[in-house]
This record gives sequence, C-alpha cells and structure tokens, in this order.
Amino acid sequence: MQTIQLVLNDSKLEQQILSLAAKEKIGLEDFALKALQFYIEENESAVAIKIPNLNPFQHSRAPTGKIKEPRQTSQGLVFDDIGSTMDFAKNLRKKGWQRNG
Repeated sequence: MQTIQLVLNDSKLEQQILSLAAKEKIGLEDFALKALQFYIEENESAVAIKIPNLNPFQHSRAPTGKIKEPRQTSQGLVFDDIGSTMDFAKNLRKKGWQRNG
C-alpha cells in the first residue's frame, strides 16, 4: 500500500475538487482515489486502432483475367430489358416507397 500526498498550488482547482467531493458526499481522500481509479480504467480500456495508409499504386493491380460474357437466361441476356438505368432506379425507389408507405 502506498501513501500519496497531493499539494495543490491552484486555489481555484482546490475549490473545484472540494465542491465535487462535497457533491458526491465523500471525503477528499476517497474522491481523489475514485478519480485516479476512473482515469486508470479509462486509459486501459481505450485501445488505439492503427490503420496504415496504403499507397493505392503499390497495393492494387489491374485485372488480368479475361472479362466474361454476360449471363444468358431463357428470357435473354440478364438486364437486357432495361432501357434507361435512371428510369429503372426511379421506378425501384417508387416501388420501395409504395411498399413501405
């Protein structure tokens, strides 16, 4: 067990600590211990995640395989019936709003 002595040279800080301890209805020593425990728990639980910045020119490559032909079904090519993609997207949104209405 360690004994710690604090010397506060800032009277404003001292008054703030005393008023906070009074609000908690605990002694100054218990308040200081509680504050230290909170500080330690917060710093131990905070794990910094480091994500490296990658240069896309070093970490990407152009596709080398042959591009596949579009799938064909019994009704023809997939999405062949869509004339305007913008109209298709508008209709999808409109149908979605009607269902969720």
